[in-house]
This record gives sequence, structure tokens and C-alpha cells, in this order.
Amino acid sequence: IDQQTPDGDTTKLWPAVSGDSWGYIDAKGNIAIAPMFDDAGTFSCGYAQVVTDGDEKFIDKKGNICSTISFDNASDFYYGYSTIMLDGDYGLLDKNMNMVIQPHFKALGLMGDNGLIPAKRAYDSNYEYIDVNENTKIQPIFDYAEAFKDGIAIVKVSGKYGAINSSGDFVIQPTYKYPLDNLGKGLVAYRSDDFIKVGILNKQGDVVVTDQYYSIGAVSDGLMLFMSKTEWGYMDTKGEIVIPAMYS
Repeated sequence: IDQQTPDGDTTKLWPAVSGDSWGYIDAKGNIAIAPMFDDAGTFSCGYAQVVTDGDEKFIDKKGNICSTISFDNASDFYYGYSTIMLDGDYGLLDKNMNMVIQPHFKALGLMGDNGLIPAKRAYDSNYEYIDVNENTKIQPIFDYAEAFKDGIAIVKVSGKYGAINSSGDFVIQPTYKYPLDNLGKGLVAYRSDDFIKVGILNKQGDVVVTDQYYSIGAVSDGLMLFMSKTEWGYMDTKGEIVIPAMYS
């Protein structure tokens, strides 16, 4: 495995289009995989998703198609697994191209960093968290559920948003009207009651940054992009401004 998620993939190949076809180039702009695909995505865990002859497939770093499995849609690989959709149902593909969960779930999220996956077994059921053996690990009590990241997952209960830990306990109580955003490193963005401004909570539910910004991005190299009125800058994970908002 090159890396656990697309954000940190070390393959160093990027999709590039030439004419009507997509291929991949390296960091110097050299063609690494010849343009031959209808569409192409980024690499994760050593694989990239491409479209060829109308079918979605995965290729390796040499451009070889890795599976005869055809699917309607598929996520990138997260922690060795891709969530796929086939005929309206969802399943899970591992990095060896084995279907470890056959497509029969009505909703299936991404693999989390704790090995749990948000899942919905029927259209009228709630979301739960399962493992790769389809065992229920956190009971189906959620209207909506996201993948675990840095120990917490965003969920929705009775129309309000909060966050839970790997045991299913609420670390941020479901009291927020608008969706929360898991920024990583145990930080969560929340919106004010008028939906206009954004602030940051820690995974204990304490306010780290009050709702004073118009946008806050995920943690990357210890910094977060933020927008103050119409300009952009960067803050650290304590909410301290590192690069003032001065960019358009």
C-alpha cells in the first residue's frame, strides 16, 4: 500500500488529459501511463479509478487494469478498501480486488481509520457502524453517519448533528442544527444558527474558535485555510492566525 488515503498518497502520479483521452504524468511532467482512458482519478493505496469503454475500473501504477469487476460507481481506497455501487446496492472491495462485502447494503460509507464503516441495511433503517465481516459494532440509531477520522465520526440523530467516538459515545452532543465538518486532528467545524459563519470545536465539544469565519478547511500540515469576509489566510490548530487573511 502506498498510503492509507488519497490525501496522503505517495504514488506521485497525476491524471492528465491529452486530446480526448486521460493518462498519468509524473512530477516532472513525463508521461507515466499513456492517455487511453475516458476519465481518470487520483491514486490511493496504489490504485486509481478510470473509465474505459464506459466501464469504471481500477488500474495499478503501470496502467494495468486490476480487476474484471464492473461497477456503477466506486470511491477511492481508504485504509485498503473502496466502497462500490452495483445495481443500486453498495459493497466493499479490498486492495486485492476481492469483494469482501457483497453489494446488498442500501448505503455504505467509507472505511474509517478505526476499521468501522457507516452502513444502512434497508431503505427505512437507520445508519449503524459495521466491520468488514458485516458485524454491527455501533447500533443503528443514526439518521446519517460519516466515516471515522482521527477517532471521531459526525452523525445525525433526531434531526441534529453531533460526533461520536469509536465506542459509540457522544463526544459532541447532537445539538447542532447544521452539518458538522470533521477537519482532522480532533477538530470539528460548526456553523452558527444563521448558517453564515463557522467556528471550531475540539473532540470534547469545547469551542476552540468562535463562529466568526465564513469558511474553514481541513487540517493540512498543521494549518487550516480560513476565509474572513472576502479574503483567505491560514490558522494553526489552536486557532492562532499564522498567515493573515490577505489572499483573494
